[in-house]
Amino acid sequence: IGVAYGSDTILVTEALLDAARKEKKVLSNPSPKVWFKGFGDSALNFELLVWIKYPPLIDSITSSLNFLIDSELRYRNISIPFPQRDLHIRQINDLIQTHKKTESTTVVKNQKNLSTSLVKNIAKTQQNPSKWNLRDLLRQISYFHNCNNIELRDIIENGYRKIVPRGEIICLEGESGDSFYIILSGSVEVFSEKANKYITTRYAGEFIGEMSLILGITRTASLRATEDTILFVVDRDNLHNLLAKHQRLADKISEELSRRLETLKNLGLLDNQENSQETAMIWIRNRIYTLFDI
Repeated sequence: IGVAYGSDTILVTEALLDAARKEKKVLSNPSPKVWFKGFGDSALNFELLVWIKYPPLIDSITSSLNFLIDSELRYRNISIPFPQRDLHIRQINDLIQTHKKTESTTVVKNQKNLSTSLVKNIAKTQQNPSKWNLRDLLRQISYFHNCNNIELRDIIENGYRKIVPRGEIICLEGESGDSFYIILSGSVEVFSEKANKYITTRYAGEFIGEMSLILGITRTASLRATEDTILFVVDRDNLHNLLAKHQRLADKISEELSRRLETLKNLGLLDNQENSQETAMIWIRNRIYTLFDI
């Protein structure tokens, strides 16, 4: 896939990965990958790698992906270029003077319309996080705030954005845990259906679903969006890749889990003598390091 020079390479990566994940016949594991192949004469050249279960369907899947890629690139205002040539005109000054007055009038009008449109679009974007690109959403989270573009691209390749409408169930108590979530915007209610009990509400920047995935137990509670919410979703295999490269994230998860000391005790994962948060964090961190071979 070729895109115009000057395109944001991280946005291109996000667009291609979103397209791949929207095609149902593309496998989620192994997860799709994006390669930056090189600098062409008129374009930055990328390649999208996906895995499929039924090779005879490759033509129809490729066609579907092409439609999706075109849509995702258009949505992000990323141009697909065409070959260009420079045209040099001698004695162009006379031609410029002839059209100068007409052009200046048109430019002023267009600038006014463009400025008004940009202000409206910026205001809408600021009010609606679902329109933000994934890199900017991740940068709102304290842990990712200081990540450079290369690190963010790697993070984006190991997860994806999921928009959850208000009231929708994210996962249910008792289910096996195969995904870990970071709340990018919105809020999520944690509750126990079995005990008919509200537990807590998690907000932007907090982790949810990590206890089941990391500790190898079924979901200990159900999760429901209390407002339109955006999640960053990482499955088990990609979490291994992510934590292997970002050890500080593993430590952050350990710290968050240790704050839920009482829940861990009720599950029988910690002895009653282990009352300090520090002890819990060390135990959890060692388990994560062992489980994900860090």
